[in-house]
Amino acid sequence: MQCAQHRQHVDALRIDQALSNLLENAFTHGSGDVVMSVTPDDEDVVFSVRDHGAGFPDGFGERAFDRFTRADEARSSTGTGLGLAIVAAIARAHGGEATIVPGAGGAEITLRIPRS
Repeated sequence: MQCAQHRQHVDALRIDQALSNLLENAFTHGSGDVVMSVTPDDEDVVFSVRDHGAGFPDGFGERAFDRFTRADEARSSTGTGLGLAIVAAIARAHGGEATIVPGAGGAEITLRIPRS
């Protein structure tokens, strides 16, 4: 029997914050349609946000979720480079992960949260 105190709880406000960050990035830095999907599988719920812009520059995926990292450092933007770091931290706090989908034909990021 599993005690209620040992169950992992989802912080809906933090998940909303992560998804809002992903959507804001897609609308601000991407182009074309922005598509968000939610797909449950046996173990996780997978949230995906995709735009149809140019995608991420080569090599960005290795540092995308680091604090103060921006895809285009030369761009004069008001962004701090914290959005994806916050997304990754929220995913980890829930026992999940955030990843960039390679070769998505635009920019696509998934947020995977365990269903437990």
